[in-house]
Amino acid sequence: MNKKNLLLVLMLTLALILRLVNLSFPPQFYFDENYSAFTAVALSRGNAPVIWRPMSQPIDPPRGYEWSHPPLTRILIAASITILGNHPWVWRLTSVLAGVGTILIIYLIGKALFSKTVGLLAAFLISFDGLSFAQSRIATRDALLVFLVTTSLYLILRNHRFFSALLAGFALAAKWTSLPLLPLLVFTSHRSTKGKRRSLLRHILLVIAIPPLSYLAAYLPYFASGFTLTDFIILQKTMFTHLFAHGFRLTTAHPLNAPWWLWPLGLKPLPYYQSGAEQVWAAPNLLVFWLGIVALGCTVRAFVKNRPKSLLLIFTGYLAFYVPWPILHALSGSTKTSYLYYYLPALPFLHLLSAYWLSRGLSQPGIARTAALVTLAMVPLVFFSLYPRLIGL
Repeated sequence: MNKKNLLLVLMLTLALILRLVNLSFPPQFYFDENYSAFTAVALSRGNAPVIWRPMSQPIDPPRGYEWSHPPLTRILIAASITILGNHPWVWRLTSVLAGVGTILIIYLIGKALFSKTVGLLAAFLISFDGLSFAQSRIATRDALLVFLVTTSLYLILRNHRFFSALLAGFALAAKWTSLPLLPLLVFTSHRSTKGKRRSLLRHILLVIAIPPLSYLAAYLPYFASGFTLTDFIILQKTMFTHLFAHGFRLTTAHPLNAPWWLWPLGLKPLPYYQSGAEQVWAAPNLLVFWLGIVALGCTVRAFVKNRPKSLLLIFTGYLAFYVPWPILHALSGSTKTSYLYYYLPALPFLHLLSAYWLSRGLSQPGIARTAALVTLAMVPLVFFSLYPRLIGL
């Protein structure tokens, strides 16, 4: 095993261990686990129709059945519970594995587009990003969403178009905010086919046909509980109405609300659980976030000068998962339910941009190399200063 592969294995091992520490804390549902994990536990005990029905009443207020998001995450958590038992660490295991898997996929994307060095640096940055870390320890949809989005993108880079489209549908079945992935896959395919019309058309047809089928497959337990295709269509309409009202028609801001323009700064961490001195936070590594802002600036400057094709896909991916939010909020006139973790799908692209510019700095003699080395040394120091709050110690 060469040095860089060994570094990757060590990084993945450390990432897994850090996520498993104190994973059973808190021992009860917290934050959105009160819906996602609560529903998964109920599903593991029996596929009752009440679990799937819109506006189902909670059994144990303020917890309630989650029907307003697609079901893939809940189904995977329920499967884990069925196999391993109903324990807090089991509820969160799907997110842990997705979070560690994302680190590997980010490495592979960086390697495919740039070099092993860029891949390792991007994996390093996301490993010590507090927001990504926190979301990979809570039994909600977001860690799985990012894993499926990045894996689908990697597969299209490797020209595995069918499986890329299949995973894109599963990403939608985790959360609808993965929707920008579909045009991104078409854009990526356009670059790889060099504009060959027939190849591009075939891939567009795959992106149109396959994701709806895999999305529908995620609802097999729904149909198994007795619902029909008509019920499914009504459910999708009800989900859209609910999410639109929740996102754009609330008259009072949520206490954890963070407008989209604050996300890149990472200045409003999320207190997911607080009970006296015991706390769990989703707190960004500010050094990593601010490094991302510098990388964005360098990327824009590079485009102004010579439009480097090597960065175009990653920069487009970042914009695809970030820009829709200010547009949506501008159209609705509301920013009352924006949360910092909405920024999560854009972060892999941000870290890849940062890794690219860090690798450029490392290859330069003098001040640039020193600055890059100092930055890399400080990233884990900042992370470990946050670590007790990230895991509830």
